Amino acid sequence: MGYCRKQVEVLLLNPFFKLKLMIAILVILQYVVHFDTNDYWWHIRMGEWIVQHEGIPFYAIGNWYANLADIPWFAHEWLSEVILYGLTTFFGVQLLRGFFCCLTIGLLFFLVNYNQKIIESHYVFSTVYLMIGAMVLPSFIYGRPQTFLYILLLLFIDALYGCYHGNMKKIYFMPLLSILWVNLHGGSANLIYILPGLIFLGQFFPLEKFGLQKRFSKVRMEPKKICILFIATVVSTFVQILNPHLLDIFSYPYIN
Repeated sequence: MGYCRKQVEVLLLNPFFKLKLMIAILVILQYVVHFDTNDYWWHIRMGEWIVQHEGIPFYAIGNWYANLADIPWFAHEWLSEVILYGLTTFFGVQLLRGFFCCLTIGLLFFLVNYNQKIIESHYVFSTVYLMIGAMVLPSFIYGRPQTFLYILLLLFIDALYGCYHGNMKKIYFMPLLSILWVNLHGGSANLIYILPGLIFLGQFFPLEKFGLQKRFSKVRMEPKKICILFIATVVSTFVQILNPHLLDIFSYPYIN
């Protein structure tokens, strides 16, 4: 008993534990008080339609005018809608609320763990920003395909950050991530080549000539690692053709 009490006291003195505890409580309160269902049921209905028809709609459904006018529809989130429909069918809305609550807490905990040094240096400001995030994120992470976008983007930035600092292991999963991305939220799948493009630009952009070297962190990557990232980016862009819309997905983010 004494050992357990001592461990609890140690945890309570740990500033990161207290920060995570405040985040968790605030996020849970947000989901208990309000669970945003904006567009949620429409995406569930779309997922149900896709499962029942074993294909995606190419014309708008669920609206009498759209049905009469045969308005074209680009189902770039079809896989997200199928997953949301499956989760709702098997677990129900309340358990799904708990899932998104845990997901939000997990994402914020990931940010805390990832930025411990910065948080230690600016604890008060970091706490304020994280508390704001704990209040705002629940309004974005719920039953909509954009939730999958946040997860994919976080994983991708983590892989790119590791690559930028010499760890290439996660970059080899870029093609798989790209295939998931283009089917879960195809409208933002162009980030798979835009974000690496910014790294390439940063490697060759003369910051010194514009007096920006103190404002931006510039890590000079080895030519071999730049080459690996470039090949991974090309392959990841090419495999995005593995979606129901084929080549049309490449223009969709720019004409939507």
